[in-house]
Amino acid sequence: MSEKRAKIDVEGQQDVLDVQANVPAIEMIELSKYYGDFHAVDHLTLTVQQGEIFGLLGPNGSGKTTTINMISGLSVPTNGEVRVLGYNVRHDPRRVRQILGAVPQETALYEELSAWTNMDFHAELFGIPVREKKQRITQMLKLVQLEDRKNSRVGTFSGGMKRRLALGRALLHDPKLIYLDEPTLGVDVQVRQY
Repeated sequence: MSEKRAKIDVEGQQDVLDVQANVPAIEMIELSKYYGDFHAVDHLTLTVQQGEIFGLLGPNGSGKTTTINMISGLSVPTNGEVRVLGYNVRHDPRRVRQILGAVPQETALYEELSAWTNMDFHAELFGIPVREKKQRITQMLKLVQLEDRKNSRVGTFSGGMKRRLALGRALLHDPKLIYLDEPTLGVDVQVRQY
């Protein structure tokens, strides 16, 4: 049985995360979310293996975002269980958030701040060491083709530029798993082709 090892920082303490290669990336067992009589998600059982690219498709109101919120620990399931790389989202929410990268439906960027400052703020939240922070931010801004706009206020960006910055932010802390809610929303047409 092979192992992958990853260093993660939970509450300022370095920790070593052992991830078994055969542990699913995401495992949902009889997952349900009810709002009164409305069943947003009803007994969903699903396994996504490590290395898979998986899309959760459905019409508006079918429970996609609700499911993503339960995977990330933003919403507590009514019933069922969610595991991310073997960690129970209910019992280890901080650890799960450290290993997840998220691009939410709404970009949730600080529009009055520059692209660099937005990235720097999130680097602090995820405990990226000071000696690595500048290099990681530069690398991500280059990846999402915004290095030349690093000092520009995010409020001046197009929707596609904001979406790309949100993607760079999600990758900044080197997550083991990334999810994108409505991934092509606001993305520039030329970027969609890649």
